[in-house]
Amino acid sequence: HKGIEYLKKRIFRRIETAAGQFFHLPDYGAGLPLKLKKLGTSAEVRSLRFEIERQVKLEDGVEDARVTLKQENTGILKISLQVKTKIGVFETSLQLGEE
Repeated sequence: HKGIEYLKKRIFRRIETAAGQFFHLPDYGAGLPLKLKKLGTSAEVRSLRFEIERQVKLEDGVEDARVTLKQENTGILKISLQVKTKIGVFETSLQLGEE
C-alpha cells in the first residue's frame, strides 16, 4: 500500500477512530461517529473541524490540511478535506448522517 490512496485510507481511519481506542496511541483519532450526534451548535461544529484538521495534520506524510464542515438541515454533515503532501495536493470529501 502506497501513495495517495493509502494516505486517504489512513486519514479516514484517523477521523473515524475515537480517541483512546488504541491504548498505545492515546491521542489518535477524532472520534467523528461519536461526535456526529452531539453537533447542536455552530461552536461544536467549529470545534470538530479544528479537531479533524489537527488529527489530519498529525498523519505521516501530511504537510498541511484544510477542513471544511457543512451541516445541512437534513442532518447531513459534509466534510471536505484539502491535504498538502510532499508529492502534491489532493481533495476529498465524505458525507455522514441520515437523509
